[in-house]
Amino acid sequence: MMSHGEQNYEIEKQSWYAPNLPETQEIDENQCQSLKQEIDVVIMTATDVELKAVAKLLKPYPRKKKVFLAYVGPETYYLGKFGEYKTVVTKCRMGSIGEGSVILATEQAQRLWSPRAMIMVGIAFGKDPNKQKIADVLVASQIISYEQQRVGEEIVYRGSIPPSNTTLLNRFENAQNWKFTRPDGSHCNLIVGSILSGEKLVDNPDFKAQLFQQFPQAVGGEMEGAGLCAASGRVGTAWILVKSICDWGDGKKHKKHQPMAAAAAASLVHHVLSQKTVLSSIKKSGGEPQANVLSQKLADGNRPISNNSHSGKLAGSQRKQFCEALMDAFPSQNALKMMLSYELDWELDRIAGGNNYEEIVFSLIEYAKAQGKLIELLEAAKRDNPGNPKLRNVSF
Repeated sequence: MMSHGEQNYEIEKQSWYAPNLPETQEIDENQCQSLKQEIDVVIMTATDVELKAVAKLLKPYPRKKKVFLAYVGPETYYLGKFGEYKTVVTKCRMGSIGEGSVILATEQAQRLWSPRAMIMVGIAFGKDPNKQKIADVLVASQIISYEQQRVGEEIVYRGSIPPSNTTLLNRFENAQNWKFTRPDGSHCNLIVGSILSGEKLVDNPDFKAQLFQQFPQAVGGEMEGAGLCAASGRVGTAWILVKSICDWGDGKKHKKHQPMAAAAAASLVHHVLSQKTVLSSIKKSGGEPQANVLSQKLADGNRPISNNSHSGKLAGSQRKQFCEALMDAFPSQNALKMMLSYELDWELDRIAGGNNYEEIVFSLIEYAKAQGKLIELLEAAKRDNPGNPKLRNVSF
């Protein structure tokens, strides 16, 4: 047995090894359009290893002998059944920015296929080899984008921390009887938590330590998640990121375990999507950026919805007032954590983060806004501390 739980094995002898892509049958854009309404899932990958691992589990459509292959614009798509769902699999370039990046690839995939869900599948670096193992699978409860910084006497991270889709996260948290076995016979673990995302291929122990010091709630890191959630959030498509640990980003990076890690992540996604009704409560996206909420009309009166509705919009002054009220009513992080646990069964460390208490509270409000639960958060706070005057003055 090697250090950090690494193993010696012959990769060619492993049942999960995917050296090649499946045989395909090419289809044209007109055929793509005819299949659009049937597509439920788009799976994004960023490397050949990830693509092959996912494609190994992609089966042809019923009564078809080969997986469909489509060239549309600058992208290449593989169409088939992944578990119980008709799925498109594609590969972008590594990272969230630049030509061919995940942002551009995700936007085009959403416009073309209008899926119920966008799922990023692949490999990541782990946080702690003493608590995690190679090929353990990380499921993102939220994505921490660490690239946005204010650089002065000290570095202040200013990136957003968007949460994964609530329904998709629930489905993966409740994945029952999933099993992926390493060559030594041990089973991989499913770990749910915040995942770091940035443009850097992390392979430096000092830089890695700095990231986890700033974001102790994170369980690992990768390069595409920030772009995935940015593009999916713009259209309103449900998204989640599922990646498996292939190394530790500690200056000893190598590619040996990448195929096993990619296979483990693909295996978990395939297991979840093998449940026939797992996505039933998620509607197909429209494929275009969401219209401004002011242009939406109420069915009973053709009246514009208020821009300050608790369904998702929050004016800057309201956000500041709510943030200050929460900090006044719950002056410590532990006090806020207990309120959320008792009243809402929320885990603060999983849904919000930041460099200081104010940033954590701001992140919590952003989480509640994204989930359409601002009113729930406010009412919970008022129940726990009904005598606080600042909370009493907050309304949406």
